[in-house]
Amino acid sequence: IDLGKAYFSPRLGTERQRIASAIRPNETIAVFFAGIGPYAVQIARHCVPKKVFALEWNPKAIPLLKENIAQNKAAHLITIFSGDVAKSVAHILGQCTRVIMPAPETAIQYLPAAVKALSPKGGIIHCYLFVERKKSTSVSVKKELSPHLPKNRPCFIVSVRSVSDFSASKVQVCAEIKVGKARALRSPKKSSKR
Repeated sequence: IDLGKAYFSPRLGTERQRIASAIRPNETIAVFFAGIGPYAVQIARHCVPKKVFALEWNPKAIPLLKENIAQNKAAHLITIFSGDVAKSVAHILGQCTRVIMPAPETAIQYLPAAVKALSPKGGIIHCYLFVERKKSTSVSVKKELSPHLPKNRPCFIVSVRSVSDFSASKVQVCAEIKVGKARALRSPKKSSKR
C-alpha cells in the first residue's frame, strides 16, 4: 500500500479486535472513512453481522478496499459507498445499530451524520479523535464532543478509552456514544445476592 494514497495502520490491530469483539450477531454496521477496509473486513470475517456499509471518499483507496473485500471473501456482507460521507449517509439512513468513525482528524464533525445512520431505536457510535494528553480525561473529551452531538435525540458518552500515542503532547482516544433512550440502552444491573 502506498501510504501517500491510502492510509493504513497495523498498530491499531488490537483496537480493531476490541471493537469487533463488542459486536453482537446480526448487527448492521457502518464504517465511516473505511479506507482499505481494515474495520469492515475484520467485522465481516470475524463477527456475524447482518450487513456492513463501508463509506470512503478517497478514490485511490476504493480499488484497494474492493481488493481487500474480494480476497477476504466478504463481498456478500460489505456494501461500499464512495464519495463524501455526509452524502453517502443518505443511502443508509436509520439502518445501523453501530457506526465506527476511525478518522481522528475529522470524525467529530460527522457526528450528526453518524446519528442519522443509526436505527430509530438507537445504537452505538465509536468516535476517534486526537486530544491533548492533559485533556484526555473522560470529562474533557465529553466537553469537546457534546457541542457536535445533535439535540433532537438523546446521546450519552458512556466511555472514553485511550487508543495510542500520537505525539509527545497528543493521544488518540475512542469515545463510545450511545444514542437512544437511556433506559433501553443501559446495561443490565447485576443481581444482588441476598
